[in-house]
Amino acid sequence: MLIIQSKLFMKLIPQRCKWLLSMNIVKKRLLGHMNTLTYNPNNNRYYTTNAVVDGFIVTPIEADSMIVEAPIKLKEKVFNFAFDKDHNEYVSIVPLTNSHRTINYYDSNFNKVKRIRLMQSIPT
Repeated sequence: MLIIQSKLFMKLIPQRCKWLLSMNIVKKRLLGHMNTLTYNPNNNRYYTTNAVVDGFIVTPIEADSMIVEAPIKLKEKVFNFAFDKDHNEYVSIVPLTNSHRTINYYDSNFNKVKRIRLMQSIPT
């Protein structure tokens, strides 16, 4: 289990309540706000977004060493970010307004493969 609190990564084995790793992160440009965090078991990487500093980047973190790798710059903004292991795809839900969202799907190489636009009706 990975816990993030105020730029502090902590790896925990829940069954034993034992800390494996604890480290401060100081790379604000890459990790500053960390909107979301997802894990890809196929390449053993965590991915996070930082919309406050640059809403177009996804930052990989190697899961065993917790080394922050070079950011991946996308053509569209990313916000709520997740990995779907059944489809080997990444998904990003981007709020456009209070009632509009865009859901972008990316393949394992971060090429956009699909976009869905949602409009939520607001009760009056």
